[in-house]
Amino acid sequence: MPTTFPSKSTPVVQAGEAQAVHMSHHVCIYRAYSEDRGHYVHVSINRNRKMFQKCFSEKRCGGAENAMRLAQAWRDTIVAKHPPMSLMSFCSILRSNNTTGVVGIHRTTKRHRSKSGRVSEISYWQARIPNTDGTNSARYFSIKIFGEDGAKSLAIDARMQGISALKDVAFREKHQPQPVSNPSDIALLEEATRSSAERRARKIAERAAERAQSTRRAAEKLALASAAQEEALDRVAKSGAELYIGRCATPDSTSSYWRVGFRRQGTHHRKCFSDSVYGGEAAALLAARGWRDGLLRTLSINSKAAVVVRVKSNNTSAVAGVTRRRVVRAGETLHQWVAYAPQTIGMPRRSRTFSIAKYGEEDAFAQAVKARAEFVAELGEVEFLHHPAARQLKRLLQGK
Repeated sequence: MPTTFPSKSTPVVQAGEAQAVHMSHHVCIYRAYSEDRGHYVHVSINRNRKMFQKCFSEKRCGGAENAMRLAQAWRDTIVAKHPPMSLMSFCSILRSNNTTGVVGIHRTTKRHRSKSGRVSEISYWQARIPNTDGTNSARYFSIKIFGEDGAKSLAIDARMQGISALKDVAFREKHQPQPVSNPSDIALLEEATRSSAERRARKIAERAAERAQSTRRAAEKLALASAAQEEALDRVAKSGAELYIGRCATPDSTSSYWRVGFRRQGTHHRKCFSDSVYGGEAAALLAARGWRDGLLRTLSINSKAAVVVRVKSNNTSAVAGVTRRRVVRAGETLHQWVAYAPQTIGMPRRSRTFSIAKYGEEDAFAQAVKARAEFVAELGEVEFLHHPAARQLKRLLQGK
């Protein structure tokens, strides 16, 4: 069948529009256009309440003719695997407004006028029976003659007998797509599908290799950072320097003392130990060490999760790690809410992006806040000791 596309005067769907232009000669097949992929053929077919959709890029398929052949072949394979709903099945669907519990029957009352002008009412159970040509016929069963239950039972039997003849008739048969593909078209589709699957598998393998390489680089970077940190701690330990303890003297240099000073959970802890009070420099140093170590053992250490949620003064979103970002891509300005994971030494920075155009301002922000909370939850009870001296002192205290 020759391929017939809309004329130049026929509008073509641009990127972002919801509907495509229907091609009248190809049921369930549409031609559309987007800035990303150019012109493409879109197949959309509904079978028994399940939607099947697939796109064929004219550029990737080698032109409009090949794209149309592939689209028709794919549609025909779907139709062959998933035949349309029968008219009998459609007529057996129980609607939400049904009050009898049986499809196609209902209780009705008719008025009859005699020659004398007297009006009488007769109640019936009616069975509505669909025909293959789209029309309906009806049969009535008098309640006066057959009784309430008898008339209803007869109406149900008439309905079942009537729709049983529709078992082999497709619902909306005139609107069903007709197969137009030949074996060569099916073979071309199988080849294209196989090539597409191979491309996807290759891309998956490439992404997996990139992730493995990124993980390997991160592990190497983390190992280097850990080695450098250990080296710095060893230098501090070998130097004999006292952590958080410094040697001071009065302005007139008449007396000297040791001063302990450190900060935990936003509180400064300071105390001085004079040589004259403790009987010499060595004794004052021992007293300073004892006070420092005893206090540090009683003070709890902040968790990293508690530290990373602190909102800095320059934060504009009121949530730490969540920011609004503007990106220009292919000449188009995109606005996003971004959630960043807390930075870990030696590990790549992670983030999740939520498009404002897709989710809306409030929804995108809410999802970014949720993603940030999930990132923070991953930290668990990791302690926050950012200074090498704090880590060295913790190691010393644990060794005592």
